[in-house]
Amino acid sequence: MDERPRQRFFDDDENLPPAEAANQIAARMFRRNADVVALKAHGCLGEDNRGHLSLRPAACLADHEHKNSVQRAMAAENADRKSLYREIAKAYTASHLNVSAIEHVHAAQRRATAGRGEAFQLPQAGPEYDAFLASPLGQALGPKCEPKAWVIFN
Repeated sequence: MDERPRQRFFDDDENLPPAEAANQIAARMFRRNADVVALKAHGCLGEDNRGHLSLRPAACLADHEHKNSVQRAMAAENADRKSLYREIAKAYTASHLNVSAIEHVHAAQRRATAGRGEAFQLPQAGPEYDAFLASPLGQALGPKCEPKAWVIFN
């Protein structure tokens, strides 16, 4: 959990073929996954509507040292997610996918596989939000289902 983000990640990954870079990024994310899952389960972190982690107001962040540790883990994960999204965009240049579109796809995938008690930010108003609203998860949220709202899935 104390893994510090290093700018070196981007430099190293930039010089690799996209598939190899993506594999290295995914390996780092896999090693960090148990910590990220635990931090989300404790309410320290949530998933925003762009496929990144965000600090959430939680008792677990009252201790400044622990909060700093959580922020470092979040920064490392978000840096790797951004790098991974870039590598995916490179691999799909013929499809004209950009990083923003990939972020939204990953955010939707994470919402669809949310665990109990996980905090998520809903999509902004538009087609993505309308699709979520019509989904079983959106229907279950009822009046809590508003564009860009933060919700906790039960």
